[in-house]
Amino acid sequence: MMIFFRAVSTFLIMFFATTIVYPCTCEILKPKKKLKKATAVFIGEVIEIGHNDKDSSVSVAVKFKVEEYWKGIREPYISIVTEPAVCCTCGLKVEAGKRYLIYAFALENGQLETSLCASAAVDSERSVDELKVLGKGKHLK
Repeated sequence: MMIFFRAVSTFLIMFFATTIVYPCTCEILKPKKKLKKATAVFIGEVIEIGHNDKDSSVSVAVKFKVEEYWKGIREPYISIVTEPAVCCTCGLKVEAGKRYLIYAFALENGQLETSLCASAAVDSERSVDELKVLGKGKHLK
């Protein structure tokens, strides 16, 4: 009887103590719709990766040198925040010196945010296809 009780107890603990973790899920939007919804759209080179001091819920700040843009850019440098690129978050994994097609969206605190769902490296298949749809961008003077 004791073995049965232990087996049932172990099963119940494992069943009810299990946490289900879902990976990042993305809303798939066509490039023109992302362009319309985004606050800023540009190609930029990562020049600095740091900590976001303004909002702890979005903890990575990435500074880009803007090369080409389609919307929302007025300066040659822009900082965008994202989640850390770790398990189960939608953070955009970036590397210094690499170029990215960024779709950034305004947060309530005025910062611009992106994610792996919206943005990607310029040389990725997704970005190559999206750049064909977006066409030629503008350059800052």
